Amino acid sequence: MQSDKFTALVRNAIGAAQSAALAANHQKLTPEHVLSALLSDNNMTVKMLLAKSGADSVSLSAQVKSALDKLPQVTGSGAGQLQLDADLARIFAAVESEAKARHDQFIAVDLLLLAMAKSTGSVGKILKKAGVEPAPLSAAIDEMRKGRTADSDAAEDSYDALSRYTS
Repeated sequence: MQSDKFTALVRNAIGAAQSAALAANHQKLTPEHVLSALLSDNNMTVKMLLAKSGADSVSLSAQVKSALDKLPQVTGSGAGQLQLDADLARIFAAVESEAKARHDQFIAVDLLLLAMAKSTGSVGKILKKAGVEPAPLSAAIDEMRKGRTADSDAAEDSYDALSRYTS
């Protein structure tokens, strides 16, 4: 997957996730690291989508933190060498397919969140337990996008911009 196909928000979230994984001495970059970065960033797109899809944000944050706390830590010669988790690689492949199906030129945070919700791995289970289901999330994405596609690396800025300032 080419990072130049990610929007700036996705690249920032992945960078923050990598930093957090390294700081915690984790060996793998997991979907939970990326979801944690999306939740901790002051990202209105993610917050609006979670709210519109009926998520329990407090429960979601707690579950993600718990999952990250359970990851093994690596010290010594293996520390500082971060590998891409297989679940995250599958999510990246799925989000790329979803973006193509929606005629997006860039991979935006909304579709990354949707790919995580559709995942059969642990992040999908965490999202489901917090009330995030793929169908309502997809409907919230459609409502927010209002027919727009992700055609720039700042695509999220154009999604439902007015509601960001009125909600």
